[in-house]
Amino acid sequence: MWAPLGLIALAAVSMDRRGDNLTLEALDEDLTDTNKGEMILRIVQQKIWKPRWVVGRRWYRTVWSWGDLIVTFILLSANLIWALAHFLKVYYERRPLYGVIYDTDKDMRIGVAYSWAYFLAWGGMMDAGATILFTLREDYLTRTVMGPEGGEYFHGIKYHIGLGYLTFAILTIHSFYIGGVELYFTDGDVWRTFNPASGYNGHVNFWGVLAWCFLAVMVVTSLWAVRRWNYRIFYWGHQFYILFVFAAAVHWQTAIYPVVGALLFFTYDRIVPYLNFNRGVVGKITRVAEEIIRVDVPLQRAVNMEYAPGDWINLRIPHVNLVSFHPFSIGSFYRTSPSHATV
Repeated sequence: MWAPLGLIALAAVSMDRRGDNLTLEALDEDLTDTNKGEMILRIVQQKIWKPRWVVGRRWYRTVWSWGDLIVTFILLSANLIWALAHFLKVYYERRPLYGVIYDTDKDMRIGVAYSWAYFLAWGGMMDAGATILFTLREDYLTRTVMGPEGGEYFHGIKYHIGLGYLTFAILTIHSFYIGGVELYFTDGDVWRTFNPASGYNGHVNFWGVLAWCFLAVMVVTSLWAVRRWNYRIFYWGHQFYILFVFAAAVHWQTAIYPVVGALLFFTYDRIVPYLNFNRGVVGKITRVAEEIIRVDVPLQRAVNMEYAPGDWINLRIPHVNLVSFHPFSIGSFYRTSPSHATV
């Protein structure tokens, strides 16, 4: 229950830039020059997130830093601790109870593993929520938590991809084991196990399978070969996330608690371009080649000016649409062109 509230609170704090000063003053009471403290913090962040290794080859190559290793270690450790803690909880707290409920040791072991698989799904849903946070266009949250260097899009997309596949792996273990146990205790009666009209268990199992199928569509359509073959399939396949969350909520009402905060922040991220922009900024358009157009956008805002290739900038092109803003990938780097971004 507290997971979405915590994410909402963190998001609210991240949008208040004054929180940076308060944090620095709390770290060092003798620090009188807050700007100097921020400069030191920025230098440390730049060293942590400095690209050091190139990982992968051919179809997927990415740059890693010490910051990437730290974040990856934290994410993996959180998942392992969650799985191990609930395994120990089930084994030592519920195993004696199951010894009374079930007639055989085999059924007791199945019951213990069943409970562990149930709690494992919560970790998968937490990963599903975190997956969203690492692919936000505005990046207010990640830029505040990890710093401007760490919050750049090309860093976050690694965690988005990794957490997406990890979510699918965890929920696959949950789905197949829970479904297998349900079939075991119904003597293999598929109709009674997965038919929503057969009762409560059938209803829960049916929507659980449906949620897993929606997630599987997302995973398959996000594979590199599919994405390169037809980007529209990849794009529309990702819209199944809405159906996945809906089916998961019907499957188990409290299952959406870990993703509510992320979904609210995602909604804010999509709305903010329409609320927070400068109408006086005009881009310079240059035709580089017959089919290539370069757009240089002057940067006049003091917040989130640290950008990198792959980040987003929302532009409105009157000749295309008088109202709507659309995200375009940035092709320049703020250190080489701090006064403008090139699209």
